[in-house]
Amino acid sequence: MTVRKSEKDKEITRLKRELNKVNNDLAKKKEELKSTRSELRGLKAENNKKKEQTIRLTEEQSRLLSELLGDTSITNS
Repeated sequence: MTVRKSEKDKEITRLKRELNKVNNDLAKKKEELKSTRSELRGLKAENNKKKEQTIRLTEEQSRLLSELLGDTSITNS
């Protein structure tokens, strides 16, 4: 009976080590995911800023073109 208990204790210890390793791996993956999400949010914000700048440039170019062509109806609106 002592041998069986000893074997069971060894098995329990082994399984606990395995579980700890898996939990550590999971924690690392969660941190990586958190970092990736943060990076993605940053990239999206940067992309939105660039879109806004492009829209502003397009509006400014349109206004300047209208002024050059003498079309004041667009600049007054």
